Amino acid sequence: TGLDSNESRFDKVEKSLLSASAALLLVFCLQELLVIYGFLSMVTLPELGLALLAIVLSVLCHRRAHLRSVQLVKKVEERTEDLREANDRLADAAATARQAAEVKARFLANMSHEIRTPMSGLIGMGDLLLDSKLTASQREMTEIMVSSARALLGILDDILDISKIDAGKLEIEHFPFNLRDVVEEVATVFALSARAKGVDLLTSIQPTPWTEVRGDPLRLRQVLSNLVSNSVKFTEQGEIVVSVKPTSEPSADGTVELAFQVYDTGVGIGAAADGHIFEPVTQEDSSTGRRFGGTGLGLALADQRVRRMGGKIGFESVTDSGSRCWFHFTGLLAEDQP
Repeated sequence: TGLDSNESRFDKVEKSLLSASAALLLVFCLQELLVIYGFLSMVTLPELGLALLAIVLSVLCHRRAHLRSVQLVKKVEERTEDLREANDRLADAAATARQAAEVKARFLANMSHEIRTPMSGLIGMGDLLLDSKLTASQREMTEIMVSSARALLGILDDILDISKIDAGKLEIEHFPFNLRDVVEEVATVFALSARAKGVDLLTSIQPTPWTEVRGDPLRLRQVLSNLVSNSVKFTEQGEIVVSVKPTSEPSADGTVELAFQVYDTGVGIGAAADGHIFEPVTQEDSSTGRRFGGTGLGLALADQRVRRMGGKIGFESVTDSGSRCWFHFTGLLAEDQP
């Protein structure tokens, strides 16, 4: 390369200068001997020799400094080019990832819509069938069919929300809703499953002068459903209690923080898994999914939904002693209420 050829030329010059400086030094020494023994009178040759030697040494130092600066410049240029190429690759990878995420989100949204339509029809027909005269066995089979269809519809909603969360497009709405109705609706959905296992599913809603708050009842219902579903899945006996109470009196601007809690007497989890419980597809061990089923997305989705609503969520559990999952939700009192 050009740098290598420059270094080769500088090496040749350096050798020549070193040879010249050695010759000058030898001449200087001979001249001094001649002066000492009287063969030569004092002249300016020593000063000239020293000056030439200083010039040679100065040229050598400058040469070395120039060579180091050239090498440093080359290294900086190479490093800058490497960083530029790395940044270009990262930018291309980020653009590809965003495009893939958008394609995935569109695909999931389209597939969810296509599957939800027949599922909604199936659930509607099942509800109508339950209102008709059925034998005990027919009613039981119809209830199982409708319950399974609703569970599948819930999984579809979870998958769609995952794509929205990944794309940063999970929307939170704000309109008035009855808090008690939302809680009791969730409890009603899971009451049959809990009763089939001999588990009591109870609700505890602290009475308040107001009944309606502004927020997103759909996301709130989804979070409660995730937590209650988890408790029903892992509780073989005892009870599950869903409780709601305000943490304090409403503020002057009408905002109120509500504390939700789902307590169960289920199998619980160990301390090792406690810190990772809100991570996607996290279960205490591989046998948990085979024994109890589930996608492993419930608590991870609950965590993301609560965060999007501006709240916080927590989990406490002891193996074989039950679990307590809680979250805080801040709503705004609906108008025309005390």
